[in-house]
Amino acid sequence: MQYEYSSFFLDEYSLNGVTLKKGDKVINMHIPSSGSFSEKTRMDSYQRAYRFFEKDFPEKTVPIVCSSWLLYPGYRDITDSWRIFGKDAGKPPVDLPRDTSLQKAFAEYLEKGGTPGVGYGILFSTCSK
Repeated sequence: MQYEYSSFFLDEYSLNGVTLKKGDKVINMHIPSSGSFSEKTRMDSYQRAYRFFEKDFPEKTVPIVCSSWLLYPGYRDITDSWRIFGKDAGKPPVDLPRDTSLQKAFAEYLEKGGTPGVGYGILFSTCSK
């Protein structure tokens, strides 16, 4: 994963006594299109990010946020159409290629009225200080 400083854009979010407000400093996480996305790889990346950024969040948690098509609840088992179909992504679902199991699953999802979308996630870790 890749990380950078950003500002929280929602009005407010609270979880377990921690509150983020619009404009608060957060760490934005980008999920690259290549490389491993295994649980082991993700957990290692989160831990390294928390250790790196914790100096900027003394006495509170390190908030990591991510806005991604990978987080959209409607895609629990599939992914975004343009990433699956490339130049064919704008075609009607019935005309989409079905060369891979992912293409087949997503075309069927769209044929059943499923819609593309984006999800937003927030991770908190308590600083070790």
